[in-house]
Amino acid sequence: MGFWFEEKAFDVSLTQRQIDLIQSSFEDIAEYPGEAASVFYGDLFARSPHLRPLFVNDMDRQGRKLINTLGAVVSQLQMFDLLLPELRDLALRHVAYGVQPEDYVPVGDAMNTMVSKCLRSTPDPECAAAWAAAYSLLAEAMIALSNEDDRVDSWNQ
Repeated sequence: MGFWFEEKAFDVSLTQRQIDLIQSSFEDIAEYPGEAASVFYGDLFARSPHLRPLFVNDMDRQGRKLINTLGAVVSQLQMFDLLLPELRDLALRHVAYGVQPEDYVPVGDAMNTMVSKCLRSTPDPECAAAWAAAYSLLAEAMIALSNEDDRVDSWNQ
């Protein structure tokens, strides 16, 4: 499925099966949000220590924000077009914090680690691939949306 948002084209390539896998597996993550956030940020900072200074707030609070935001996104995957204004705002906040496009790669890796370690059972390859596809879609959308109106000159240099 494809659509336009503020003169940008988006191709949403998640299947209903992938969405179902993500939504059902997220229940495990939501059950232990503190642990999930700890796994995520531990992995992220181990992979990319240069990102640690971007997080100046209380990490427990930050972890709650992460899992709450992830839950909101997961619950709306079937209506991706309705997520775009929120994703744009989130992307622009990340730019203001100093996030660069290449920083989305270790974030995706940390997300994959969180999923693999925080589900009740080891995710099968289909579930892991669904999460990876969803993250890729979201990261691409956030990067594209953050570049609108040349507000992100540093990303284009």
